[in-house]
Formats: sequence, structure tokens, C-alpha cells
Amino acid sequence: MSKVPHPATGASPKSEDPDRAACLMCSERLLEPLPEFQAIPRITSDCRSFPAGGRLAVCSACGGVQKYPDDQWLAEIANIYAAYAAYFQADGDEQIILDSRSGTVRRRSDVIIERLIESRRLPPTGKALDIGCGSGVTLSALSRVLPGWKFHGQDLDRRNQSRLAAIAGFDSLFVCTPGDIPGRYDLITLIHALEHFASPRELLQSLLGKLAPGGILLVQVCDTVRNPYDLLIADHLTHFSADTLRLLADNSGFEVETVQSGWVNKELSMIATGTERFSRPPVRSVSENPEHALGRVRTQLRWLAAMAEDARREGAASPEFGIFGTSICATWLTGILEERVSFFVDEDPSRQDKEFMGKPVLAPDKVEPGSRVYMALVPEIASQVGDRLHALPLQFIYPPTLTFS
Repeated sequence: MSKVPHPATGASPKSEDPDRAACLMCSERLLEPLPEFQAIPRITSDCRSFPAGGRLAVCSACGGVQKYPDDQWLAEIANIYAAYAAYFQADGDEQIILDSRSGTVRRRSDVIIERLIESRRLPPTGKALDIGCGSGVTLSALSRVLPGWKFHGQDLDRRNQSRLAAIAGFDSLFVCTPGDIPGRYDLITLIHALEHFASPRELLQSLLGKLAPGGILLVQVCDTVRNPYDLLIADHLTHFSADTLRLLADNSGFEVETVQSGWVNKELSMIATGTERFSRPPVRSVSENPEHALGRVRTQLRWLAAMAEDARREGAASPEFGIFGTSICATWLTGILEERVSFFVDEDPSRQDKEFMGKPVLAPDKVEPGSRVYMALVPEIASQVGDRLHALPLQFIYPPTLTFS
């Protein structure tokens, strides 16, 4: 779901004994490995199948869910980012989401920036920096509502230079680690970027001194509590709950104003400001019991395995079998089902009438009546989409129920 890869902050983690590795959120060396994760096929954040493997753990001190930034993970992300293409299904155009407030589908960055403006009054002029700016979807959304601002981006290369230059108010692209970016900014954004960094606390600490007085940090990440598919993304190192996102920001020297789960479904939005408390002791207390977090992730992994088996069974029952969506879960299931998938269904006009993974992408109302379509979504969203499209003559197949004991 990210727009751009972020392999490191400038520091290269060294391989550690997994029994002694430090938690990326609280620094305690109490990671509980989940060996069952290694058997589940994975996916990349730019929606490409990726083989099973990797290591996942939950911190027994804070409940932080994370992979290990070891040599294996660094080698894997180097392979992923060598051919990275964000939103290639729509030629670089950002995915749409259902805006819960309006009931309409909109570009995700437009919704995020609209909620930011409502939550925090911004001055008529200022400087904004987007870490991992990619093709500029977030900067474009900012430009439309802040015409008096100057916009800057950071990325790993200049492949999107021309697209960025076309954004009104765009000033400069920095191709360097975030810590080496010059200047100070009134707004710094990390939209689906923080989870890619090998040293997330070091990244946030490097940004602390780049906020202008009164400046704010906006972070958007997956909500792993509500989105189990996040665990499957090979290049996502950290998998946040509202508690652990706040914990990491606290331990990085930021003052968290709010962490919202309602701006975008299955995602967390955090607004924070800078402090000067660089030397305070690490914070370790969170609301969710770490033992509960461990049980939750184990339940999610079992559910993912059950969903894969359910999709295999349903796919074998029909010669014409479709998958709803063209993003993370749809790609993951198609990698498992292979030739059993005949077509994809997507509500996003920018993805329709194209091919994805060698199969046609159809608008919902263009699918042959009576076709069987597997809803590659979390159960909550699958039900909402099914209700909205109930008038179509299609047989929607819903994923297994996900419940926590």
C-alpha cells in the first residue's frame, strides 16, 4: 500500500541473534518469534507476489509487532525495490478508498489532507516536506488546498522528477537520507512510509530537528489490528497498532496530539509536534496487553491460512472465478490460486479495462451475470462493499469470519 520504498535511514542494522534483538518500538529485548509466519506466502507493497519466509515477532514488553531488520530482510527489500513500481495498476495514480463520511470513493491522499486541515488550522503560507514522495500524490493533494505553500519531497531517486515538477508550488526533490535534508518545515508527512524504514526511531529522531517552531508531523500507516494483510507485506518492517505508533513517537521525542483510526478505514493517522526532550527514558507502557497482542497476531495468521484454503476451495468449484480488487489481498490470493483466477473486479475507473497479473480488470457492472467473485477484503469491508453492490447479479463469496477470543 505504500507509495515508495524506504530501505533505511542512513544506518545499516547489523544482524542480531533473534533471541536478543531489540524491539523497534520500546527497545526491550523481549521479542517473541512466530515461526508459523514463515510458511505463509507474502506480497510486496507494490502488489507483487513474494515467496514465503521472513521472520515475524511480537514484543512481550509493549506488544509491538515487527519483522527483524537483519541481513535477510535487507537483501529481500533490495530485491523488491530494484523493480518497485507504486500503483502500477493505474499508471501511478493513487488508489481510491471509500470515504466513510461522504459515502463516495475518493483518492486516499485527498481524504487524509482534508481531515488534517479540519483537525489542525494551517497558516496561509509555509513549507511542507513529504518523506517518500513517490510520484507526488500527497504533495498534489496538499497543493490543491494550500496554494500559498512551497512543497518539497524526499525519495531514493529522481525517476518521478517531471511529475513532481508539474505540481503547483513544488520547490525541490531531495535524493538523500532524511537526516541529510536541509532546512526546517512547517509540515512533514510520512504517508505509508514509516513502516518501510530499517530504523524507525532513528528516522523520527532525525526529523525532530527539521520541524519549524509550531510545525507538525503527520504519519499515516496501516492499522494492523484491523488489517491482517499488512503482516504479509515483505517490505513492511513494523506493523502498528494505535498504541505502538504512539509509543514509537513518544520514544522518538515527539508530543502526540492524536492518533485517529477513522480518517481512512483500516489505517492510522497521527498528528504530532516536536519537543526538546531528547534524553528522556524510553516509554514502555501501552494500553493493549502484550499477551493479548501476541494472541491477536497468532489468530490473524491462522485466519490468513484459513482464507487461502477457502479461496482455493471456492476457486476449484467454478471454471470462471473472479477476485474483487487489485491490491494487496487480491494479489496475494492470485499468487496462491494462480490459473484458477479468470478476472478481477475493481471499482476504480483508473484500473478498469486493463490487465492485472495477466487477467482482465472489469468494472462491477461489466461482469458476466451470475459470475462468482471472491471478496479479497477484510470481512468488515467485504460486507460493506457487498451491501453497496447488492443489486448486481453476481455471486459474491465472502472471506471467513475473523474473531478474537
